[in-house]
Amino acid sequence: MAHFAIPSHILVGKDALPSAVPYLKTYGNRAFIVTGKHVGKSPMMEQLKKTLEKAEIAYYVFDGITGEPTDKMIEEGLEQYKKTGCQFVIGIGGGSQQKQLPRWRSMKAGLRITTEKKLQEVCREL
Repeated sequence: MAHFAIPSHILVGKDALPSAVPYLKTYGNRAFIVTGKHVGKSPMMEQLKKTLEKAEIAYYVFDGITGEPTDKMIEEGLEQYKKTGCQFVIGIGGGSQQKQLPRWRSMKAGLRITTEKKLQEVCREL
């Protein structure tokens, strides 16, 4: 069996970030932001932080994703997520940051998908 989850809300456009605040607040008041070091210093990140602060949503930034996510990066991020008491995750950046979010979800559930290749192999077997 395969189970894929996609976001229930995808907002696109000029005012997407402020428009997302009501949805974010339904997940809690402490966000875990996953990004890479380069995006972590960008104006895009600053805009996200300001929006969260204005909405009174605390956040922790994990910028340990560099290129294709490895198991070690995922495990370090998951450990930080647990330590910080965050309630939900925001991935900001390119595909590497977005790809690792489902792997965290699987590890939180006690599963382990080690690589994208392994995930593809599992899906082919279905």
